[in-house]
Amino acid sequence: INPSSVAKYRAAFTHSGAKDDPTDAIIQVEILQLHMDKLTVIRPDAEDVRCLAQLVEYRRKLVQDRVNLTNKIATTL
Repeated sequence: INPSSVAKYRAAFTHSGAKDDPTDAIIQVEILQLHMDKLTVIRPDAEDVRCLAQLVEYRRKLVQDRVNLTNKIATTL
């Protein structure tokens, strides 16, 4: 269950807005009991998608390293 769904459900039915694990557990059980037909199963990504995500993250880090080095050089000059 999406955490934001639980938060919105809690906000709708509790006045104090207090958050605690036992209350959230009860809310999650309620959501499962009342709305199971509207929930979808999360399927893990395929192997090639996970591999691509790792490569994209690696590239993102390399680009950030380049930006950081460029900023250091500009600051030094």
